[in-house]
Amino acid sequence: MKRILTLAMALTALVCCRPDYDREAGVTAFAVPGTGDFVWENSLTGYCIPGAGNDPASASHGIDVWVKKPGDLVMRDWCWEARRHPERMHDDHKGMGGDFFTVGNGLGAGASALLMDSGFVFPPAAFSSYQILRRTDSEVTFVLHYPVMKLGRFREVGLDKQISISAESRFCKVTDYYSGYFDELRIAAGLPLADDTQMYADSVCQYVLNWNKADDGSMIGTAVYAGTNSCEVTQMNGHGHALLVATIAPDQPFTYYIGSCWSNAGVDSMDAWKEELLSFISDSGNDTDNE
Repeated sequence: MKRILTLAMALTALVCCRPDYDREAGVTAFAVPGTGDFVWENSLTGYCIPGAGNDPASASHGIDVWVKKPGDLVMRDWCWEARRHPERMHDDHKGMGGDFFTVGNGLGAGASALLMDSGFVFPPAAFSSYQILRRTDSEVTFVLHYPVMKLGRFREVGLDKQISISAESRFCKVTDYYSGYFDELRIAAGLPLADDTQMYADSVCQYVLNWNKADDGSMIGTAVYAGTNSCEVTQMNGHGHALLVATIAPDQPFTYYIGSCWSNAGVDSMDAWKEELLSFISDSGNDTDNE
């Protein structure tokens, strides 16, 4: 009897370690057991931000893209597979997609950072906690809480990053809330530049768009769009990124949009990716005439 109870408890613990969601729902978001990475996904694309379970000294603050063929939610199963077989983390999942995007030490697929004279300033570690603010079958909104950044001896700045993902959209809304004692801060959101990257920047529509070669030889499109913010669009070779730069005052949120696509999943060229972005800008009502 004791063996049966022990086995039942072990099986219950194993099941509980797997994030619980309906694979046929339109959208999901969850923390990955073990690593603490935070994942969000809809039927078209998926993203990941490193969590508190990672080594703080080596944690990346960039946003990772997991490309996928359109259809059901699959990242729970892919994360579970990667946890059991870490050596297969970047494998192709039977032609359906995978983690082929290289984040590096920068902003990845559209993260943001404080921009100082010395370069980017990130929180000292990965996010320390999270909250799901809204969850339906068609939309999830969550917030990641980061440890305080110290700017000099007496200035401390906190960051809460809120992200919303909707079903059937390649784009997510990101709102950064910076808190602390400061007159103003320069915030930069953008995309890294690499030798094999095709980049397009538009200072009128206020977006930057990349077309990158993935680890498996396919192409991944990424984009950052300023929305109704007034931003400077710049290519900063010293920082290796194409950026949207804004100056914010205390209690002023910084909102922008990120997006991604995969050449094996319906968007097969940089021109097609640009059209996807322009269509999103038009449909969202953020036409640039008022910006």
